[in-house]
Amino acid sequence: MIVYSDEGVNEPDMAAVDQVRKRIRNIRGFKSVDIVERENNFGLAKNIVSGVSEVCNSFDRVIVVEDDIVTHPGFLTYMNKALEMYANNESVASISGYAFPVKARLPEQYFLKMTCSWGWATWKQSWNGFNENGEWLLKELKRKGAAFDFDLDGTYGFYQMLENWCLGINDSWGIRWYASNYLNKRLTLFPGTTMVTNIGNDGTGTHGGNTTAFDSEPEEISGDIKKIDILERKEVREELVKYFQAMSRF
Repeated sequence: MIVYSDEGVNEPDMAAVDQVRKRIRNIRGFKSVDIVERENNFGLAKNIVSGVSEVCNSFDRVIVVEDDIVTHPGFLTYMNKALEMYANNESVASISGYAFPVKARLPEQYFLKMTCSWGWATWKQSWNGFNENGEWLLKELKRKGAAFDFDLDGTYGFYQMLENWCLGINDSWGIRWYASNYLNKRLTLFPGTTMVTNIGNDGTGTHGGNTTAFDSEPEEISGDIKKIDILERKEVREELVKYFQAMSRF
């Protein structure tokens, strides 16, 4: 296990960082725990991007869990099996541990063109396709006339999120990861039931609002995984479109 602890911006932040570092120095239950304590504030995107790059360069793959993600039983087993099963497959961008709370019963596993950064995994070869240049990504999506599709048939403002990054309004690496994979035509594997909970959606997360719309109830799972065709499940995408349409009404 490798823990990246960013430095604070100001004195109140640094006091909180000190508390976090005291806790992570006492982590138990893993074969090894390496801690990287930043001496300067990297900020969200730089801290994640540099950390993922370092781990991928050292181990060829990475499982990423940010500090506002709570994992449930079966998460690590599922991630490791999926990483092994789809290794060296250029069509697969990443593995997601989160499943959106749509109304329909989802398949045990399925692929989508979108990505999700709430407990996820990838390989070095896929991460090498990450383009940090948000301006280029935005222009390419516009050139291809892909904004509507990128936004799940116009139901969620992913394109606007990327525009906001270009304007300096947010510090999201995740929207650039999604755009990079979308343009590279790479898919992400999702589970039928969520294996993570994002507790940052209570307003404490950097980019999360105060909402329960993304709350997804985990079910007890074994972490088993079966290899499936690497094609987007259109019926799941349609359920996501309905889900985001319903969200926009409130």
